[in-house]
Amino acid sequence: MDKVSIIIPLVVVLLIFRQFIPKEVNRFDLIGLPILGLIKTYSGLPITWML
Repeated sequence: MDKVSIIIPLVVVLLIFRQFIPKEVNRFDLIGLPILGLIKTYSGLPITWML
């Protein structure tokens, strides 16, 4: 096995482990992310009023 095939699983395990560490929730997480989601959803809808 070369070094790359050993490093990649270690990086994947490290990234998965970091997801289990709790993070402080700030105001942007509670307000900004839903607003961004609504904007992205609205911009992705088909334009049917122009037909």
